[in-house]
Amino acid sequence: MLSSGHSPNTHTFPSLLRACAHPPTSRALHAHLLKSGLPINNNPFIHSSLVAAYAKTHLLLDAQKLFDFGSNPNPVSATALIVGYADSGQPDMARELFDSMPVRDAVAWNAMISAYARCGRSEDAFKLFDEMLSSDAQPTESTMASVLSACARAGEIETGEWVRRWIEDRGFGANVRLLNGLVDMYAKCGDLEAARVLFDGLRRPRGVVSWNIMIGGYARLERFEDSLALFRRMQIVGEAEPNEVTLLGVIPACANLGALDVGRWIHAYVERMNVDSNALIRTSLIDMYAKCGSIESAKQIVKKG
Repeated sequence: MLSSGHSPNTHTFPSLLRACAHPPTSRALHAHLLKSGLPINNNPFIHSSLVAAYAKTHLLLDAQKLFDFGSNPNPVSATALIVGYADSGQPDMARELFDSMPVRDAVAWNAMISAYARCGRSEDAFKLFDEMLSSDAQPTESTMASVLSACARAGEIETGEWVRRWIEDRGFGANVRLLNGLVDMYAKCGDLEAARVLFDGLRRPRGVVSWNIMIGGYARLERFEDSLALFRRMQIVGEAEPNEVTLLGVIPACANLGALDVGRWIHAYVERMNVDSNALIRTSLIDMYAKCGSIESAKQIVKKG
């Protein structure tokens, strides 16, 4: 674009900033913005996009300075910074910013609830969700997905059941993201039967995420035979191709059952998928062979690494 004699403008800069994935790119675009003379602090679209770019690339000091010096910091910029603090494991900084916002829309509430859920602070997520219900903001799909994640982490099946009723009462009952969240919640809370009923009732074709949640749920609670049986079912039905997450759920099942033949078949599948360079999968295969008594096979993987 620059080589053709055209310069980015107030419409193209936000798009460029949203595409930023590395710190040097964020800073380079900021420098070009300053050089171009385009307004930053007075243009909410450019300002929020630049704050988001810095936050996304973990340049939080830069993002905070830009936010603080904005002539009229907007909710979009604040929410982008909240997400950045959450991604870097700083929920308290995110909460400080959240509390300073004069107006909080659903996106801001969702970002803060999600921050607590992802950092394992489920009780804080629940408390904030209660506050949201008392506010003018309406919970969305993203809100409920975050609350379900917090329920799953905390083993709060009663709250999860309440969320399920809320979802069904408000017409979200066919939402795959929320249904997956419910399956995950039941599985992590130990109710694998409820999880399986929901999983079996999902609209076809079920995606790999749904299969992984159920297979992983069985493995997590040491229902290894069920985990492998569902993996075989996944192969037969052909609704979704297994991925690395799937394999990391079933290889330990082979190890714990001493199912060497199945383990070898999965190893061959790993090689066909060309994911044998994945360190976690390699470690899992080595452990599987060792526990199944095939030390030579384990050594061969070590040598190849």
